[in-house]
Amino acid sequence: MLTWKVPPKWYLLSLIFPSTIALITLVLKSVYYDVEVDTFITIKITTLRAYIAFFVWAFLGEVVWVSYCIRELSKNIKPFYAGQIVAVFWALWFIPVILLGEGILPEIPIVSAFIFMFGVAGMCAFIYSHTKSGLCVLLLQSMVNLTLVSFPISPTNGGAPTYTTFGIIYFLTMLGLWGGDYLIKHKKKKTLQLERS
Repeated sequence: MLTWKVPPKWYLLSLIFPSTIALITLVLKSVYYDVEVDTFITIKITTLRAYIAFFVWAFLGEVVWVSYCIRELSKNIKPFYAGQIVAVFWALWFIPVILLGEGILPEIPIVSAFIFMFGVAGMCAFIYSHTKSGLCVLLLQSMVNLTLVSFPISPTNGGAPTYTTFGIIYFLTMLGLWGGDYLIKHKKKKTLQLERS
């Protein structure tokens, strides 16, 4: 879990992935509404206390959901499926929190939250399966939280459709990364089999 000696590309991916998806979402929103891109792309800065709270939430999510659950499930099934199983329980755990509106961004649609949780858990599993580093996953989780409060993505700042679009793009990009990874590994495996023949 505390593995930190991983190639820098994984730290970079963890650092920029959520904000890149947010920027893509906001660019698509500006194209849809036919307005200047900078109309929607604003960065909001919050208090140090809020940043610490988001880091703690990321740490708890990383330790409980990813480092333990995905690691244990990956012993019996593929990491992608482990991540999606974790996403189901993670989303179910968040439903009462969303309904009560306590400890989470307000007005999040439940279906959109499910889609987003599947994307987040899938990315956590992707990063963890390649690095075995809880620190990279913690960085990813922290950046997800910071992206949601810093960019106008949350339902109260950007609207529920923006949050839903962000969740869908996040999920589809995660699927694309897993699919590309599978194709690369499958091609390498096939090449090795041909070389041995």
